[in-house]
Amino acid sequence: MSSNLPELPDEVWAQILPFVKEYPETLSCPPRNALRNGALIRAAQVSKLWYHICKPLLFTHIVTENFPFLISKAAQAPFRACLATTKTLRIEYSAKGQDPSYWNLLHTGGAIWNRYRMVDPELEEGIDTDDVLVRACEREIKALMAALVVGNKLGGLGKIFPKLESLSISSIYGRENAAWAHYDLSKQMEMMFIRDTNQCGDNFARFVNTGNLRNLCVRSLEAPLNIPAMTFASNSSTPSTYTRVVHFPAAVAHLPSCFGTPIRWVSDAPPTADWAPIITSLLEQVTAIADHRQEIQGARRDVAKIDIYCSTNRFTPCAYKDRISYTEYDIPGFQGPLLGFDPTDEACLFLPEEEQERICRGLSSAVQELFRGRSGLQDIVNWYPSSQTPTCLACGSGVPVLRGEDTRVDYDRG
Repeated sequence: MSSNLPELPDEVWAQILPFVKEYPETLSCPPRNALRNGALIRAAQVSKLWYHICKPLLFTHIVTENFPFLISKAAQAPFRACLATTKTLRIEYSAKGQDPSYWNLLHTGGAIWNRYRMVDPELEEGIDTDDVLVRACEREIKALMAALVVGNKLGGLGKIFPKLESLSISSIYGRENAAWAHYDLSKQMEMMFIRDTNQCGDNFARFVNTGNLRNLCVRSLEAPLNIPAMTFASNSSTPSTYTRVVHFPAAVAHLPSCFGTPIRWVSDAPPTADWAPIITSLLEQVTAIADHRQEIQGARRDVAKIDIYCSTNRFTPCAYKDRISYTEYDIPGFQGPLLGFDPTDEACLFLPEEEQERICRGLSSAVQELFRGRSGLQDIVNWYPSSQTPTCLACGSGVPVLRGEDTRVDYDRG
């Protein structure tokens, strides 16, 4: 022990050093160097005692923005032995459209320059920024696909992380991943119906299903590490029992569905967002899911068990009426949220909690009736206000928080 350290019993240091580890909060979007636990790594180099205390702290709860590098290291037996104690893993996508830090440059070598402005020809003047982001996404997908191939050859999640209990994807920077939306849109415009992200998601599902995972949550639904678009428990050769939570933003897109196993859809929209377009986007999603489910052979065996947590305290009747009037979504039960309102009212009204609960009860019945009518099964769909959102056991998030000033609008039932 260094003479500069106070003479304390070993068990006291074991109580102190865990406070050195940094735990970025969900959707906090801190500087990227906050993920690297530099203080804890430096503490591990102080003495043998501190090394033995810090080592399990470094590997019990892992946060990484370079999943391919983590898997490449797992191919080495000594490093894989360290991962045997990992209980939680939080995977973030790499930063895009930002200049590299000195830490990245020093630790990854010259290859990193190909991803950044300084020598990348794609970033020269006259090149569209969105195109640059799309190409950065393409490179990351290739790296993730290669990593998953290696990971599955090593035996998947169960062999690499035998004690892993919780896995969360994009839980820290989920609000900053607009690059994947650009990528998804570009592929749709190119008429690429089988997306690289879907293929990567399927490989990721095979990787995950080999383990003893208890909790999985995902954000950035256009990104590659995701729950497959539609799965059926009876068709799976490796049944999985872990909970699945999908956190979605106000702009709802690509909600995955699981039949035969429960799934939870949770809104990240702040309380002051207009609920009308969020509801209609969700209803478009569930209608498309119910229709597509009918087209898949064998789909009739697996019952849907979906819990939805989504509401806000703002609602514009006219906006809802305009969106819900499209013929393909004009289902009688979907008119329920307009009861008691003037459908021509263009004001964004304030909704108290009891009004949100009333609308949610109606939506629960409408969506459940839609699913049951299409499938002929006893599907279960529950829609709850966001204020009742339970804590996610994978990422720790709960009720959506308010961002920005809450400007109250007078509540008028018309």
